[in-house]
Amino acid sequence: IYLGQREGRAVFVTGTPDPFDRSKRIRFRSRDEAEACLTLIRARLMSGWEVGDVLSALAPTDEDRLRVEDLAARYLEHWRAQAKAGERSPTTLRELERWAKTGGLWAWWWGRDVRSLRNGDVIAWHAWLADQGIGAKTRRNVSDGFKTFLRWATRASARGAGDAWPVPAFPPISAPKTRTPTISVERVLAVLERIPWERRGIFLA
Repeated sequence: IYLGQREGRAVFVTGTPDPFDRSKRIRFRSRDEAEACLTLIRARLMSGWEVGDVLSALAPTDEDRLRVEDLAARYLEHWRAQAKAGERSPTTLRELERWAKTGGLWAWWWGRDVRSLRNGDVIAWHAWLADQGIGAKTRRNVSDGFKTFLRWATRASARGAGDAWPVPAFPPISAPKTRTPTISVERVLAVLERIPWERRGIFLA
């Protein structure tokens, strides 16, 4: 059921909420089922409902969602505990906190149910990151960090081995390798010769 454009995207209704798990949808099994739902939607619109109200009624409630930002907060707490125990780098933790803060580069995902993320969402996010004027290496680090978080979230939520839901594919982001300028072997040897023998060991290494 096509409901028009919202925020530049075509909106379709392809089923109704599962009464036992509103985060999932029961897809229409026939045209008759879709027509019956369309009749109800039209009745709501004629009674004064807006399209947004209809979508909200057909969407999961906040209680049904596993929102990305809520799981990200749990992920940061997990990292803080490990950093405090000396098992994780405080520097990396600060990077994660910067990306996951309000207005950070991960905040593009806020408000979404983590179980509903698609490959196309990742492609759109990568394009958005590029539009922010961020270098390729930073974009790759931010994307790799988010992918690692999603893998943690699905494994932490599983009841046993494996994943609780699939994680979308992340296309690689190519970053040019930096070339470190070096000096010639002759100059290296000349420098070593000027270092006192008793202090030369570390430089030889």
